Amino acid sequence: MQSWARDGWLTNSEWAPQDFFLHGWQESKLNKMMFAGWNSPFVHHDIDMAKCSTKLAFQNWPYKDSFIQSNDEIRKRLNRISRKVHNSYLESLKTLDFY
Repeated sequence: MQSWARDGWLTNSEWAPQDFFLHGWQESKLNKMMFAGWNSPFVHHDIDMAKCSTKLAFQNWPYKDSFIQSNDEIRKRLNRISRKVHNSYLESLKTLDFY
């Protein structure tokens, strides 16, 4: 299975076990209703730097269970977005005069 980085705002900060890396979480957009705004899926944002280079590094990122979805659900959402963008692209092409 392939994994890639994607913007977390695409799925309202929800993610699935197959997700590898969520991108675009800018502090200035945290909990904001704006383009690329996001809600934090984490219980807290305190990082224990001493754990970062150990096998306990994962403990720095306790997440809220309500933000995790099934692989199928996230895939469905991303496919809907992909189709919408593709359809918008096709509609835009119709407005161009190539000939």
